[in-house]
Formats: sequence, structure tokens, C-alpha cells
Amino acid sequence: MIAISKNSKKTHSNLTIGDRRINPHDFLFFLDWTHIQRIMRVSDPKARVWYLKEAVEQSWDVRTLDRNISTQEEKV
Repeated sequence: MIAISKNSKKTHSNLTIGDRRINPHDFLFFLDWTHIQRIMRVSDPKARVWYLKEAVEQSWDVRTLDRNISTQEEKV
């Protein structure tokens, strides 16, 4: 499971996968460049972190990520 927590000493959120804390920038190790490009297009920073988390946790391929992003954009 992945958890997000705000660290008061840093300007970014920390994510944990199991017992391992990771910086959101470290998702390059978990996702390929196409995933990162798609997520960078999302304007809301909180939504970007959510998509990063879900893409890793749920093992989303790029098509699933695209579909989920476009579904949320249609609701807004």
C-alpha cells in the first residue's frame, strides 16, 4: 500500500510503499517516461501525486492512465 504524508520540513509530499519512503520525483524508477509525460499534463498538483500513486499501486499501463485522466477531466 502507498501512503502520502506532508513533511513540514520539506516542500514536497513523501510517499511510502510498504516501509519504504520515497520522494515523488523518484517515481522515475517505478514508471516509464510515457507515464510521467501524461501525469505532467495534469494541472492540479494534488491530482498529479494521486495519479502517480495510483499508477504505481495499481500497475496501470499508459492506456489505463490516459483513460482515468480523461474521465476525471470530463467530470470537471
